[in-house]
Amino acid sequence: MWPGLLVEWRQDEDGGWHGRVSYAVAGPGDVVLVEAWVPAALLEQR
Repeated sequence: MWPGLLVEWRQDEDGGWHGRVSYAVAGPGDVVLVEAWVPAALLEQR
C-alpha cells in the first residue's frame, strides 16, 4: 500500500466507483510517478 493523491472519481456502467490515484514508487535508480484507476473499496482516507 502506498500513500497517494486522489485526482478524480468515475462511476462505471455497473454503478461501481473508481478513483484515479497518483502515487510515487521508488525504483532501483529513481522514483516513478504512477497513475491508476483503483476500485473505491480499496481506497481509504488517512
